[in-house]
Amino acid sequence: MEREEIIVNLKLLESVQKMQKLTTRDVFLNIEPESLIPECFRRWKRQDGRDNTIKKINEIVNYSIGLVQEQKDMAIKDYLVKSTSGIANLKETYAACKQTCARIDTILDKIKTIE
Repeated sequence: MEREEIIVNLKLLESVQKMQKLTTRDVFLNIEPESLIPECFRRWKRQDGRDNTIKKINEIVNYSIGLVQEQKDMAIKDYLVKSTSGIANLKETYAACKQTCARIDTILDKIKTIE
């Protein structure tokens, strides 16, 4: 993953609002757009769901933490910390799924422990 890709994805994560979902099929995350086609059908057709979302966020966070710890990249650390608000909003979006909430909590806990 390129540093610029990480920055773009962290900025997008920061902007996620409650009840918004992400698309994860490309290099960059994106917010699921409004459409006349039902969201469940679009996500099924793309084979994109909450499991993919959590895996992609975890991958981005792990890579970011590596940059902070190995290269002392404080700009990435700042973006990473700011992304927690959007990640927490995703937790509210998926509040009905305890497993998803636990996975999101694990990601948020990782971010809190970076030095």
